[in-house]
Amino acid sequence: ENKNKPNFIINNCLTKNSVKDENNLNEFMCAGYNCFDRTIFKKINKLQSSEFIFYKKNTKRLVKKFYFLFLPNYRKNKKTITQTRIIFDRVFQRMNDQIKNKPVCLFLSAGLDSRLLACKLHEMGKKDITFISYGINNNFESNEAKKVAKTLGVAWHHINPNTKKCRKIFKSKIIEEYWQSGDNFSSFLSLREFFVLKEIKDKNIIPDNSIIMNGQSGDFITGGHTEIIDKKNLRNLNLSKLSDIIIKKHFSINTNYLNKRVKNLILKDIQYWAKQFKLTSQPKELLRLYEFWEWIERQTKYVTQSVRAYEFFNYKWLMPLWDFELIDYWKNVPLIQKKKQNLYIDYLKDYNYKNLFRNYRRTQSQFPVQYKWLIIFGNIAHLLFGRDKKENFYKITQYY
Repeated sequence: ENKNKPNFIINNCLTKNSVKDENNLNEFMCAGYNCFDRTIFKKINKLQSSEFIFYKKNTKRLVKKFYFLFLPNYRKNKKTITQTRIIFDRVFQRMNDQIKNKPVCLFLSAGLDSRLLACKLHEMGKKDITFISYGINNNFESNEAKKVAKTLGVAWHHINPNTKKCRKIFKSKIIEEYWQSGDNFSSFLSLREFFVLKEIKDKNIIPDNSIIMNGQSGDFITGGHTEIIDKKNLRNLNLSKLSDIIIKKHFSINTNYLNKRVKNLILKDIQYWAKQFKLTSQPKELLRLYEFWEWIERQTKYVTQSVRAYEFFNYKWLMPLWDFELIDYWKNVPLIQKKKQNLYIDYLKDYNYKNLFRNYRRTQSQFPVQYKWLIIFGNIAHLLFGRDKKENFYKITQYY
């Protein structure tokens, strides 16, 4: 026997005898992913973000550990704009070193994060750049992105995949191939940019050796999601209420599957992490726990999984705002500087490349000009049936 080889092997864990876990499957249907180390199958678990396994020879056991955890520390000293600039400069220098002279495709929206990347690419003198926006014609995101592209003098394309064509693609084998390419039994591969990428590929809009970039998840790490818990709820917050807030916000894809057992799964997760980190019941401690939960669950298992579509179409990708040093930096920014992204916005206003940040106003509308009339019906629904009915109406209209 070779002493250098451990006495275990890694193989296909899914067999004909594998059984689906009904509770985990319901959780998956509600959120689009499974939390903690769960999958939709019984007795099949997964590694989470920053988690690894090592083998202990003396006990012949596998042990799971984390090499990084995004648990914010709000007690650190305030950061300066200069400190923040230095960190971002290092991040973008690494980005520049990785890109070299390759063509770059940036998914550009109306947000600050992709705008920052657009400006840094332009400032670095990158010549072969293409900006892509997508969605229904005249949507707010695309219109604002077009203005940025014009200011920077960069080629910009708006892609609005034909509905009939998308349905045809959805029924074809390519969708099954895509889902199988990244199936981990616990996270749904998003189609949000799949049809856009298919059109990009079919029409040769960008070179095959392009590096695709997006702004994920800059808004999250810089504090953009700390407002999910308002001041009123923050004062009366406890683990149970925190779990309710998370479920209401992030488990609404298909509420038909949202039962008591699914809710209990999430509450037990929250209780487990609170105990692991020895967190108190103080509101700020629970807000730290919320940021940790969103990092290890929604951001890593759902939001950032869009890159799987890039890989499927054989594109390389970069997410500069998901840089390890940058995440670690923002983990130690005080809450007062993360609230409303205060420090981040101050940094951007100080940078103010081509005057694209100092006067920035995000006056977003849910509907493009040609569908503004739907707002009237939404307001009527609000008056007659309440806010929830209005929001449901908007969800239905946005779907179609």
